[in-house]
Amino acid sequence: MDNGLTFFLVIIYMLMFFSLYKYQIIKQKIKKMQKVNALCTDVIVRRTYNKKYYLYCYTFKFHNEEFSLTDKLRLPLFQKRILIQEKYPMYVNRNNPKEYLTPVAIITYKWYLYGAIFLFIISFFTFI
Repeated sequence: MDNGLTFFLVIIYMLMFFSLYKYQIIKQKIKKMQKVNALCTDVIVRRTYNKKYYLYCYTFKFHNEEFSLTDKLRLPLFQKRILIQEKYPMYVNRNNPKEYLTPVAIITYKWYLYGAIFLFIISFFTFI
């Protein structure tokens, strides 16, 4: 095995373990939290110099109190998927409602698992 292939495999395995770690952390948080439905109230597009930000604003009720939050993304991945006045699942800590997992994190957390599987398959094919 040459140095280039070894370096490539080390990078792939590091990315794979990082993806699995992130997936596991979010999965454990979901088990400890309570599921609520968040209503998307607004989608704001902000532009600065050469950057474009998407702010997704949500409101949710938890223990008869109403909370609002924003989720800021740089990529327009959910431009057509998250719509205003629609409800999306999110998770809130039972003891501290200010600790939560946003709807975007809930929608995308499985991508970490799929990415790790994809990286494992790529590393497998380097030996063939």
